[in-house]
Amino acid sequence: MALSPTGKILILEVVFEMECKKNNIKATIKGAGKASYIFLLVLFAGSVILGGMQLFAQFWSLMGWSGESVEIIQRLPHDRDIIVRYLTIPDFFYVGETNVFLFAIRDMGGAGIQASFRTVFYIITMFMAMRMFNLLGKGEAPFSKGVTRWFGLFAVSFFIWNIGTNLAMSMVSIVLIAVSFVFSYGHLLQEESDTTL
Repeated sequence: MALSPTGKILILEVVFEMECKKNNIKATIKGAGKASYIFLLVLFAGSVILGGMQLFAQFWSLMGWSGESVEIIQRLPHDRDIIVRYLTIPDFFYVGETNVFLFAIRDMGGAGIQASFRTVFYIITMFMAMRMFNLLGKGEAPFSKGVTRWFGLFAVSFFIWNIGTNLAMSMVSIVLIAVSFVFSYGHLLQEESDTTL
C-alpha cells in the first residue's frame, strides 16, 4: 500500500521534528559539558595547589624541619572521639600575618597519612570528572566508549576517596558505580544498534 503525498509529508515533518529535538539535546549536553569542564578545571587547579601544599607540609613535618607546629583537631565521623594531630607548617606557607593555609589543610582532610591519602584521591577524582566532562563538551555522546570509561573510573575513585567517611557518602559511591555499569551497558547497546543499522 502506497502512502499518499500528505502521509509522506507528515512522516517527513515528524522525522524533521525528531532530528531538531535530538540536535537540541546534543547542544544542551555539549554546553553543559563545556561549562562543567571549565568549573572543574578551576577547582582542579586549586585542589592541586592546596593538595600539594598539604602533602609538602606532611613531608616537612615528617622530616622534623623547623616551622610552626600547629594543632589540627579532627572529629572521627563514626565516633565521638577527637584526634589531635600536630603538623609543622613551613614559615613560607603563611601570607603576611594570616594563616590561610590552615583553613585549606582542615578542608582538605587534616593531618596524617589518612589525610594525605584522601587528598591524593580527591585530586584523582577531580581529574576523572574533568576528563569525562571534557569529552561531553567536545560533543561525545553520553554512551560513547570514552565517556563511559571515564565515568566508571570516576565512580571507583569517588568510592575510594569516600572510604570511611560516612554511610551516606558510601551509598552515593555505590550508586555511582551501579550507574557506571548502566552506562557501560548503554554503550554496548549503542554499539550493537550501530552495527545492526
